[in-house]
Amino acid sequence: KLAISCDSSYVGAYINLGNAFDKQHKYMDELIVWDKVLKIIGNDPTVLELKGMAYERGNKIDSAYIMYRISKREFQLRLKKHPNDVHLIKGLVFVTALNGNNDQAIAELGNQIKLHPELLLTLSSDYALYKNFDRKGLIFDSGAQ
Repeated sequence: KLAISCDSSYVGAYINLGNAFDKQHKYMDELIVWDKVLKIIGNDPTVLELKGMAYERGNKIDSAYIMYRISKREFQLRLKKHPNDVHLIKGLVFVTALNGNNDQAIAELGNQIKLHPELLLTLSSDYALYKNFDRKGLIFDSGAQ
């Protein structure tokens, strides 16, 4: 909080604060932080994803899925501008899995490999991750630590 009081546009401090609220199970406070981050940097798909996870941990499931859909759309828009960005591709596949469908995430991963065969080695290891992806475990176990 001290870093934010010194520089209210310091995104790193907000991210640390959001993660701290998450660990303390203060999901409403965490949501406020993610909103501030989004105001500073715009609709960042990863922050939208984090906001969705906070909604889900706070038992606001409908809001969580709305955030996941918005996040997915933002990943897709950014991939149009930067089609070979591995971070964006992996983010798109991850948020697809968060939407609750491992098969769709695997299909998206396969689609991205077809579009970017040069990234086969980088992306193909994620098949095992999404084959056994436990979204509830990820959502609730990582928030409890």
